[in-house]
Amino acid sequence: MSDLPTAKSSNPTDQKLASDTANFLAFLLTCYFYYLVIKFVFNLASNLAMDFWPSERQSQLEKELKKEIEKNNKLKDEMGELKYKLGEAKGRARIN
Repeated sequence: MSDLPTAKSSNPTDQKLASDTANFLAFLLTCYFYYLVIKFVFNLASNLAMDFWPSERQSQLEKELKKEIEKNNKLKDEMGELKYKLGEAKGRARIN
């Protein structure tokens, strides 16, 4: 911290205040740096964990999606049957 400029005043109280202020700002900058490093590490760990352990919510959504797909397939089958019956009815109507 000796590289930091000191107050130009010859008053020791002013010089002490300038030194304390510089030390406090250096402390805040250091804390912010550590915060960024910790945030990066936790974010990285979280992303890696998602690759190995999918969340419960994700598996629940996958189950709901499978149910919706099954419903959709059943509706398609029913629609196909109804189209077939409609075709048969039209064919019979032409014959009569």
